[in-house]
Amino acid sequence: MKRMSPTRFLALILFTFGITYLEFDDLTFTNNIRPYIMLLIGLLVFLYSFKRSK
Repeated sequence: MKRMSPTRFLALILFTFGITYLEFDDLTFTNNIRPYIMLLIGLLVFLYSFKRSK
């Protein structure tokens, strides 16, 4: 099994918590600002780790 880099693990954790904390009944930005920020940072960290591995 291949080891996961710490940056990809951080991206996975941010995605997980971002999706978990989303309030699906009301997806407005004002009610879900922290989950949206976590998802965005997780995406940026994932893209950074993907580009760095090439």
